[in-house]
Amino acid sequence: LFFFLICFSQCIAFFSFTWALGYFLCKSVHYCQIVAMVCSVMTLTVMSIERNIAILSPLRSKRICTRRRARVVVLLLWLGSIILALPIFLGQTHKEVGKVFKAYWCIKDWDRPIYGILFESYMLLLLFMVPVCVMIVSYTTICLALSRGTKFWRQATSTRGTMSYPAYPNHTSRCSSTKSISSKGTPVDNMIHNSHRERMDKEKMKVIRMLIVVVVLFVVCWGPILINNLLVAFDVLDKLHVGPLKPLRMAMSLLSYLNSSLNPLVYGFMSRHFRRGFRDAIRVC
Repeated sequence: LFFFLICFSQCIAFFSFTWALGYFLCKSVHYCQIVAMVCSVMTLTVMSIERNIAILSPLRSKRICTRRRARVVVLLLWLGSIILALPIFLGQTHKEVGKVFKAYWCIKDWDRPIYGILFESYMLLLLFMVPVCVMIVSYTTICLALSRGTKFWRQATSTRGTMSYPAYPNHTSRCSSTKSISSKGTPVDNMIHNSHRERMDKEKMKVIRMLIVVVVLFVVCWGPILINNLLVAFDVLDKLHVGPLKPLRMAMSLLSYLNSSLNPLVYGFMSRHFRRGFRDAIRVC
């Protein structure tokens, strides 16, 4: 909703070739856009770390991942995003153009070209590539652990005698890091136990798949415009919307706005808990 409120001003600028919304909105709209982008990527990164802890160290996660701490993390995410987006105020300029007919542009116009290069590199590498790499590592680790855990359970229930093995690789708890399964249990008991375990792993994988889709959408929607901005800073592309650059940049901007619209749809289609919570919220309203 926050992102939806600021996208119209950008659309007006694209179609009118000028900025008619004044100095204050020139600065604040672009600042809010970056705040929303930074908050999105930081939230996705924290979610990937939380899922990693919850699945690989479930006992530890109950102690760490509390509601109170979740509220604190959300607050810190917003405060951090507000601070990390501040540099845009130094570059975003409300500039008067034209000699016969006066008009205004709202563009990035840094005092020195190196400042523009540093800012766009900061946006692409530190606030985009680094969090995305953290998410890739986190979800890859989770998927590998779940696949290994499933194999261990299948081997344990199909092997005669007693077998000790870790519940998950690198799994830590206050109890012993190994579990024993004895073949003295009936085949039915083993089948029920294995079925329950597989069902739990499938539920976890559904959540992971949903979050991976959200991350991929974020990369696809935000990557093009951030790369475009970096190429403009290095003078590889013209900063003016000339020729094919105008429709391409319009498409890139629309993609970035589309990301915020697609996320609720992904949650709705892929998460039963989200659908249930949404229905409950509608009933309350």
